[in-house]
Amino acid sequence: MNGQPEGEAMRAGPSIMDMATAMMSCNAILAALHARERSGRGQLIETNLLGMAVNMLGNFHMAYLLSGNSPRRFGNWQVTAVPVGAFATRSGPIYIACANDSTFRRLMTDVLNRPELADDPRFRTSANRRINNEALRAIIADSFAACTRDDLLAAMRKSGVPAAAVRSVGEALDSSEVRSLGIIGEAPHEKLGSVPNVGLPVSFSETPVRAPRGAPLLGAQNGEVLRRVLGLNEDDLAALTRAGAFGR
Repeated sequence: MNGQPEGEAMRAGPSIMDMATAMMSCNAILAALHARERSGRGQLIETNLLGMAVNMLGNFHMAYLLSGNSPRRFGNWQVTAVPVGAFATRSGPIYIACANDSTFRRLMTDVLNRPELADDPRFRTSANRRINNEALRAIIADSFAACTRDDLLAAMRKSGVPAAAVRSVGEALDSSEVRSLGIIGEAPHEKLGSVPNVGLPVSFSETPVRAPRGAPLLGAQNGEVLRRVLGLNEDDLAALTRAGAFGR
């Protein structure tokens, strides 16, 4: 990111849809390159934000096409597989995914010590859990609220119930998992000395990613760029400076 004139509005960063479309385009380019290796022919690639938005609906577009019922908003609670969603605990939120009957039984029996709920006619099968999802959500919420997140996660790991902590940004960046990636570091800056930096989560065995550096100050590289790209000399740059081409 380069500097910008004082008072200029800051532009918003790319949206999730922009990034998803860029990733889809990248995959399409790689597929086309692979096809060209086989056929020797290049081809036109097209994608768009609207088509990407439909694609990102996941299983919900199929639910509508098969049933004719348009899904409604449900927040952090999944309604096509129950119980799947986020819950509060005594020490922070947690997300669980019990998408089948056996996993649900392990949650009730091995984690919450409520085996009677595993055999409750309201919750015994996936279809019944979907019908009675509000009642089940309330039961799980009450049980989780009485436990710590670490205790629940330990029990779930032991019993094979998929779950994870819902971390804040700080918790995520300070976690051992993220730190072990080696992407958190610093970058030298001309004015500030050193600034925190999050590197790209990509590594190459033959062409390492260049070490990060802070963004240049506004106009700091004018001379370098104009010499290299346009072939200007010092007299040309001095004349442009006197003419106000680079501001005051």
